[in-house]
Amino acid sequence: MIEILRKMFEANPEKSTIALKCKCSDCGCETIIEITPISGGFGLQGGFLFKSSPDNYFAKCPDCKMKRRKHKRFKAQAGVYVNLKDIHYKIGQLMDISKVGCAFLYIANEDKITGPFNCNIDLFSGTDAFYLKNMSFRTISDFSQNNEPPLVYGKIRRCGGQFDNLTQTQKIQLDYFIKSHTTN
Repeated sequence: MIEILRKMFEANPEKSTIALKCKCSDCGCETIIEITPISGGFGLQGGFLFKSSPDNYFAKCPDCKMKRRKHKRFKAQAGVYVNLKDIHYKIGQLMDISKVGCAFLYIANEDKITGPFNCNIDLFSGTDAFYLKNMSFRTISDFSQNNEPPLVYGKIRRCGGQFDNLTQTQKIQLDYFIKSHTTN
């Protein structure tokens, strides 16, 4: 897949970002995928690309990609947040969570999350005293919520990722968090 993306940028050297308008191979919805070169590869936002032959690919929208998860995701209750400690202490609203990862919304201005990276996050509730800190987290996706109107401070984006190397105590606390702070 990297070779296909590299050829796209070689054919368009004046572009720093390429937007592909694709149809999801599962549901057929229109998906716009923004591709940006990053160190070590390419960052994709708005969808996913999969290599189907040496020179071809197919696309999936974020919703269809999420349907294939191995672990059930639970919808977060209102008032539950994520603190990305390594990204200027950015706060986001938790949308869903599983035993292996989570997704959240945040407001992006000039310091949007770019490319895959590792950081530490905290999960906390604004309705009670629950606070789960220093969970190792690796981003998997970060894309614009196209259906949301732009805000004065920036655009709403959705970031998803997985937890890495949780301690046994963190796993127990995460299980409790899922049972007490999700709606399904």
